[in-house]
Amino acid sequence: MSIGELLLEKGLITAEHLARAIALRKKTGQRLDKALVELGCIKEEQVLQVISEQFGIPMVDLSAVEIDVD
Repeated sequence: MSIGELLLEKGLITAEHLARAIALRKKTGQRLDKALVELGCIKEEQVLQVISEQFGIPMVDLSAVEIDVD
């Protein structure tokens, strides 16, 4: 299942959002998820959460992780 279909199935975007993003993707060559975010249809965090669930990998906010330089 494509990311567009997943987002649509979960009710996070509408069919109109998906159609607009597909049109933008065709014009610019950018990924569908990036087009949806650029158009303001969905937040990047929501896309990342769905991708995380799809692959069964927990999402990690690296900005909240302190890295020991030693």
